Amino acid sequence: MLRKLSLLCGIALVMALAACSSLDKAEQLYQQGEKDKATDIAIGFLDSSDKGERTRAADLLGKIGGDKAGKALTEKIDDPDPEVQATIIVNVGKTGYTPASAKLVKMVPDARGEIFEAVGKAIRQLGDPAISLLVEDFHAPSKKASQDQIKKMLVYIGPDVTESIARSMKNKSYFENKANFDILIEIRNPAVASMMLPYIEDDEVAHLVVEGLTKLGSMAVDPVMEKLRIVSQASGNAALKERLVKVLGQIKDPRATTILEPMSQDESDLVRQAVDRALYQIRGF
Repeated sequence: MLRKLSLLCGIALVMALAACSSLDKAEQLYQQGEKDKATDIAIGFLDSSDKGERTRAADLLGKIGGDKAGKALTEKIDDPDPEVQATIIVNVGKTGYTPASAKLVKMVPDARGEIFEAVGKAIRQLGDPAISLLVEDFHAPSKKASQDQIKKMLVYIGPDVTESIARSMKNKSYFENKANFDILIEIRNPAVASMMLPYIEDDEVAHLVVEGLTKLGSMAVDPVMEKLRIVSQASGNAALKERLVKVLGQIKDPRATTILEPMSQDESDLVRQAVDRALYQIRGF
C-alpha cells in the first residue's frame, strides 16, 4: 500500500515538474523571439486543472500578445475560478484582440468586484473599438436597466471614454446629452468645460450648465474666463455675463479676480451685483 502511494506521489510530482518545465520552456521561447511556439504551449495550459498553471499561461499569452493569443484567451474568458477569470480578462486586453470587445461589453452589467475591475482594464486597453460599443450600450433603450452599471464602468475607465462620448453627443440637445456630461464631469475631464459652454447661452438649460461647470471646479476656470473675456468687451449680454461670473464665484478660484475686478464697472446692475458676489465668494470680503 505504501509503495503504491509512493508511486502515485512520484507520478504526480513528475507531472507537476513536467508542467512547470513546459511553461518554463514557453517562457524561454518567448524570450528568444519564438512567439508562435510559446503561444501554442501556453494555450495548451489554459485547459489545465491547476489554476496556477492557467493563470501563468494567461499572463504569458498577455505578454506575447497578438490575435492568436487573444482569441484563445477570449474562448476561456468564462473560467470558473474568479481569480483566473480576472487574470484572463486583463490579459485579453493586453493582447489587443479587438474582436473580444463585444464579449467584454456584454459582461459589464453583471460584473462585480475583481471581475468589474478586470473588464474595465481590458476595455481601456482595447481602446475605441470596445469603448464605442460600451457607449452605444449606455444609450441603447434596451439597456436601460443596466444604465447605472454601464455608467459606473465608463467612469471607471476614465478619460479614455471622452472621444467616444463626444461622438455620441453630436446634433443633440443639452437634455439629450445630460447623461454624457454627467459622466465627463465625474471623471473630471478638462475638455468638458469647452464642450458645455456653448449651451450656457440657452435660457432653458443655462442653470444646468452653470451647475455642471461649477462641479468641474478649477478645470472650468480658464475656459469660462476666456468666454467671459470675449463677451465682456461688448455691451449687452447681461444674462450671459451674469452666468459666467456666477460660475467663477462658485468655484472660488483666485485667478478669476483678474477678469472680475474690471467688470465691477459694467453697465448692467445685474452684472455688477454678480461680480460683487463673486469677488466676495473668492476673497471672503
